[in-house]
Amino acid sequence: MSRSMPALVLAAVGVLAAPGFAAPVGKPEPAKVELPVPAKAMLVIQVRGVERTRDRLTKLFKAADPAAAEAVVKDFDRLLAAELPGRDLKALPADAPVYLAVNSFDTLTSPDEAEVAVLFPATDYKAFQQKLLTAEERKEFKKGRTVDRVEKDGTTTYFVDLTAKGYVAVTRHADTADLYAGKFVPLAAKDMGEAVAEAFLAADLSVYVNLDRVNDEYGDKIKQFRGLFQLLLQQGGGMGFPGLDKKQMELVKSLYDGLFQAVEDGKGLALGVEFRPEGLAVRAEAAFAPDSPTTKALGGDKPGKVELLGELPAGKASYTAGRVGAKLSAAMAKLGQEYVPDEGDEKAAAVVEKYADLLAAAAGNGFASAGSGPAASLEVLSPKDADALVAANLAVVKALAAGGSFHGVILKEKPAVKEAARKHAGFTLHEARFALDYDATVEKIEDKNLRETTLASMKRLVGE
Repeated sequence: MSRSMPALVLAAVGVLAAPGFAAPVGKPEPAKVELPVPAKAMLVIQVRGVERTRDRLTKLFKAADPAAAEAVVKDFDRLLAAELPGRDLKALPADAPVYLAVNSFDTLTSPDEAEVAVLFPATDYKAFQQKLLTAEERKEFKKGRTVDRVEKDGTTTYFVDLTAKGYVAVTRHADTADLYAGKFVPLAAKDMGEAVAEAFLAADLSVYVNLDRVNDEYGDKIKQFRGLFQLLLQQGGGMGFPGLDKKQMELVKSLYDGLFQAVEDGKGLALGVEFRPEGLAVRAEAAFAPDSPTTKALGGDKPGKVELLGELPAGKASYTAGRVGAKLSAAMAKLGQEYVPDEGDEKAAAVVEKYADLLAAAAGNGFASAGSGPAASLEVLSPKDADALVAANLAVVKALAAGGSFHGVILKEKPAVKEAARKHAGFTLHEARFALDYDATVEKIEDKNLRETTLASMKRLVGE
């Protein structure tokens, strides 16, 4: 971070670490919240309760690695002291979120022309100027009829007094400043969709994408890119897609087509992150147009049983629980198959197909998993017939031969299977060992650098 970085960006960073703020009280109610940004904003980022968020993030780091957390906090404080001299961030009210709003993606690559504004919580405009601006900036501060500005080092920063709404808007884009100074329609949380609004408002750090606006502005370009992407997939992308057979490539096309359709049908999307001592809690929500293809495809889905996570062993790096609909579950199971028979081995293909169907049905009933990489992972499923699923899994391993694949890596030889290899806690455990041929898996990738990168990635993810 250089000293020439605009004051707008520096102040925005400074807010994330400013001391002395109290936590927001109570749970946000979407029906009552109006954001201080225009309803036509394409993207909004929120930091909910500055000191609350900072404290929660610090506790998360300390729980993971106390020594490293202390060093990170000290380094960040030193950076702020060097980059934000003369700024008293206590001018900002203690219990209000900070927002960054983007009105257009077209200008984001040009800092001087970016249609972006930062909304700082403030109830006293003069106090905001006195404490947040440096002495030099206060000297250069010029009052306007509705928009004020500071000109420094050839850059103009605009300020709009919205303290009647509890905020001050800061931007480097003149038209954006005029927008905030006018009578714009504010973004109402209730218009995001209930679940989307909850995910956005309740998180420590969250992002909202106004897909309605994105489609209005970029719908034609998205459709063009969709067609181009389908063409690239049809041609194999020039990369060979190691580990995927023809059926899986068709599924890739179908899934990506579904993603583009979801964007086209989308109304809004929110991603929220909560910093907890025990780890990160991430929630994503999307709203789609009624009667759209995406709504019809996903309309019957229900949330998974998160309480299943409490039954998994402690001490793993990641935990997941969920449930997906039958169609999507089947597609995902077949795309991410653990086992793929050698091309032309119809007998093995039939066995794999049966197992994939049973696995998809089980995942559709809900799943939970815990892991610290492929070598130490556990997945819990809820099949209607557990014995049938285990038998199908065992049959697949027995049917595979050299040339088939395991987790996308080609097998050097037929897997070594030992039935009833061990008994534990009332369970009978079968064992299978796989000899993996990484070189054969990546040999069709023409680009040498890509081939070597893919090889290293596979060895890291799957192991030897």
